[in-house]
Amino acid sequence: MDGCSARRNCSPAEPATPDRVAVTADLLPRGEVSPYLVEIMEIGDERQRVLG
Repeated sequence: MDGCSARRNCSPAEPATPDRVAVTADLLPRGEVSPYLVEIMEIGDERQRVLG
């Protein structure tokens, strides 16, 4: 995912704070983003969040 851009809708896993948002991801075996979120990212990893 480094250097890539992908847009996905998601639901919060808990209420957001000004500096943190938590989401839950379901693994879609042929997905572009979910394998990264489920298999590679770890709790505490940071990603840029763009609203729009």
